[in-house]
Amino acid sequence: MRSVRAILSWRLLAILAGLLLVGGLNGCAAPHGRAAPRIQHVGSDATRPAPWWRAAGDPLLARLIDDGLGSDPRLHRKAAALARAETRARTWRYRVDAWFGTLVGVRPENLDDAALRLARARQRKAAAVALDYVTVRRLQAELNLRRAFQKQFGDDSRIAHWRREAGLVSAVDGGLAASLIGVNDDALGATAADLAAARAALARSTGVAGADLDRLLGDAGPIPDLPICAGAAAPQSQRTAALRSVERDAERTATDARDAYRLGTGDFATVYVAESAVLHVRQAAIAARAARAETAIRLQTDASLAALWQASGREEHAGD
Repeated sequence: MRSVRAILSWRLLAILAGLLLVGGLNGCAAPHGRAAPRIQHVGSDATRPAPWWRAAGDPLLARLIDDGLGSDPRLHRKAAALARAETRARTWRYRVDAWFGTLVGVRPENLDDAALRLARARQRKAAAVALDYVTVRRLQAELNLRRAFQKQFGDDSRIAHWRREAGLVSAVDGGLAASLIGVNDDALGATAADLAAARAALARSTGVAGADLDRLLGDAGPIPDLPICAGAAAPQSQRTAALRSVERDAERTATDARDAYRLGTGDFATVYVAESAVLHVRQAAIAARAARAETAIRLQTDASLAALWQASGREEHAGD
């Protein structure tokens, strides 16, 4: 009796295996679970809109992000693993393994999840490169601003020196002028060091060699003016408008202070304060433009990540 049961069991298993094999070879025996990653088709290059960085109006930013995505070894490994899994998912052996896996409670490989993780990793990488780029552009603007003001401070110092030699003012004026130059010179050195570190970070994140990156960046470039949603645009616009108004007032005050000092009707302390005020206001304007760009990058990234979740047919959870 046992031998008959054993024979029947083996025959039944053989029949089932044969049916599964034939169905797998004909492409009809899909395992429990999807073999083709849905996220890959929904988010393919043929159907999805252009990435936000290619529509940002800054060709260099778009190029550096693409370079960063193309040179990132972690993204390469993820993409290669997904490609291997997709190739494996099209074989009959995968179908057999997946079918047997469901029988013993082992979930088959979910290619949707792998494709989604890769797409989200690419978005985060793009954001990291973009933020590094904005940092470099901000520091370039600050360095050039301080260099321009150093020339103005030098002119102020020469006027103070001439007036001191003519016996029109005390040595205090010369001391204030020297102080103004010294403080700005120290800040120049610190900004230059910060810029060098930011360039190195951008070179690492993009995979572009330092010399090639320096050639692409040049000595200056605009901070990207990226699209931003209406809810965030209003406060940023108000801040920018307020800074422009303050900058105009500070420039008029500085001009009046310099003219009064040249005519002998003003003192250098007023020039010192007025010139410093203009510098600080212009620095604030640079920081505001950079903050706006950083906000836009984060909002665009969040929107792209949310769209990926929506395309995958799942709800996004906190921390994902």
